[in-house]
Formats: sequence, structure tokens, C-alpha cells
Amino acid sequence: MRTSTGVKRLDEILSGGFVAPSAVLVVGPPGSGKTTLARQFLAEGLRRGEKVVYLSTSNPREECVRGFRSFELGLSDEDLKRIVFVDAYSWRTGGNSEEELMVKRLSNFNEITDVLKRAFERAGFGKGFHGRMVFDSLTDVLLQANEEKNRFFKFMQVLIGFVKKYNAVGMFLLEGNVHSDEDETTLAYLCDSAIEMMAAGDRRKLRIARMANQSHPLRWFPYEISERGINVIDLLAELREMDKAKMF
Repeated sequence: MRTSTGVKRLDEILSGGFVAPSAVLVVGPPGSGKTTLARQFLAEGLRRGEKVVYLSTSNPREECVRGFRSFELGLSDEDLKRIVFVDAYSWRTGGNSEEELMVKRLSNFNEITDVLKRAFERAGFGKGFHGRMVFDSLTDVLLQANEEKNRFFKFMQVLIGFVKKYNAVGMFLLEGNVHSDEDETTLAYLCDSAIEMMAAGDRRKLRIARMANQSHPLRWFPYEISERGINVIDLLAELREMDKAKMF
């Protein structure tokens, strides 16, 4: 079974989307569009009537909702209310939050797993429904791990198994150029798929770095970010259109 990414050309590159259930790692520097891709991924699920969970370590619910509304994703206010939100942000401001689902300490891996379990159950994961989850981002958790990286990676193994048990596709975001190559490689190994995103000036590109047990292209694909989100540019299609134009 395949799960659409919400980006048409990326679905084509992935032969229909992400395998479900699975875990997907998205790595890229600030400004590369990781969170935009995550929003499109969740928005596609909402449009299809799927269950979605969004854990944010970077923004409160209001900012996350504003982020969805800043793009033309075809979502209504009712759609946005269906997002089961996990507050993993308020620890930055002293731990005060009105959210029922809140992670108070990012260094407490058991707490994160327990809160996500409650979020999955509230959303209805594993009850005959296909689910989607975004974890934005792993960077804050890994930075909190300090000298306990081995525990962090064991936690990730448990969490990924947990996502699959609930028949979901989990997308985990990671800031590029922050962690060691070894840490990034380990996380890519633990996940079923890995997407790398790059941004330099006004140019952006992405590639499929890993898809377990599947063939996939290794080259970089340029993309742009517009009011509709990420659009992966099909260079071959553009060349064909240019050739057609020359004929007239």
C-alpha cells in the first residue's frame, strides 16, 4: 500500500508515494522546506479522510495552524480541527500549556512515547483507519539527549515500531548541518525511507537517499516553494514543452 506525499511529482518519483506503514526521515537545513513538505503530507491525509497527528517541538498549536493556512492546501477550518496536536513546545516557556497532549521533557523518552500513544488512540489509529504522523523535529530531542545517544536511538527503534503497529506513516524531520554524519546515517538506517533537501540561495533540490528494499533514483530533483507548497520540477517535461514550442 502506498501513501501519497501530497506532492504530485514526488509521488511519481516514489512510485506512488511512501510505503505504508513506514517511517520516513526528512533532512534539510533551515529554509529548505521540511515543514512545508510535512504540512502537505498531513493535508493530503486530511483531504482523504485519514487520521493525522502533529507533534511540534518548535511552535504552539496556533502557529502550526497559521502555517497550514499560509498555503493554499485546500483545507477548511473543520479539517484543521481534525488534527490531533501534541504540544512538545511549551517546555521552552516554563511548561504552561492548555493542551491535553503535552510533552513536558524532551529528555524523557518514555513520556514522549506515552503521549504519542494517547494521541494515536485519540485520532483512531489502528482501528481500520490509515494514519499519518509528523514529528517536527527530532533535532530538539537529539540535542536534549546529550550523552545518552544510545538511549535515543533505542527510543527511535521503539517509536518507529510503535508507528508501524498503529498502521501509520510517520514523518520525522531533522535539521541538516546540526548533527554529525554518523547520527544522520544512523537515523536514515532506522527509518524505511530518507529524503534529503538542500537550499542554496534561491535554488532548492531534493533526493531520495534511501528506500528500504526498493529501487529508486539517486539523482537530485530541483523544486520550488510557492503559495501551493512544494512543487518538484519535472525537467524532462519542461524540455519536451520547450521542444514543442520551437515547432510552432
